[in-house]
Amino acid sequence: MSELNYIAVEGVEASGKTELARFLAEKLGASLILDETDNNPFLRDFCFSPHRFAFSAQIFFLVNRYQQLKQLSQPDLFERRKVSDFVFARDEIFARLNLNQREYGLYQSLSRLMETEILAPDLVVYLQTPTGLAHQRIKLKKNPSANLTLNYLENLSQAFDHYFFHYSQTPLLIVNTANLDLFNKKADLEAILTEIHKTTFGTRYFTPAGKEVLL
Repeated sequence: MSELNYIAVEGVEASGKTELARFLAEKLGASLILDETDNNPFLRDFCFSPHRFAFSAQIFFLVNRYQQLKQLSQPDLFERRKVSDFVFARDEIFARLNLNQREYGLYQSLSRLMETEILAPDLVVYLQTPTGLAHQRIKLKKNPSANLTLNYLENLSQAFDHYFFHYSQTPLLIVNTANLDLFNKKADLEAILTEIHKTTFGTRYFTPAGKEVLL
């Protein structure tokens, strides 16, 4: 896995992406870059009044994620490996869903400029998670995202699936997490790491058999 200096993990809220990213960083001796969602001062307002605060929340995310990922394009001789729990495109997936046409046009013009300075991962791991399961987990969390509706999460999940169905920029591992518990079972995390070792080009799918995880 020496050629995988930068791995990015993606998925909807409560998919287990942060847990997997932490695990991979520890296993691979890599530095960890976490999406700073909770630092967005407009997030709570957006959750209660999406139409009013969507643009403010989205621009904050765009600038913040750009600043986090831009640093990866700078050579680092002492600490080469990196693991992040998001890709830059995450922001645009949300923007397309949350913004009106005029807002999205302005957003895109900014995003396209920033994107040219962002280093592409060597591998992306996308965690597909049943919407109902993700919604249950979110409801148990005491943060602003707990106000997100099941319908919104379903639309978001479809947007992520659409993006990664057409994704071809880097090697991609798509993991169906319906039968995995990345929050409590180390063996499930290890199983994904094994699949990462096998993903050297193109798109691979990992769908573990078993009973669907319930809370």
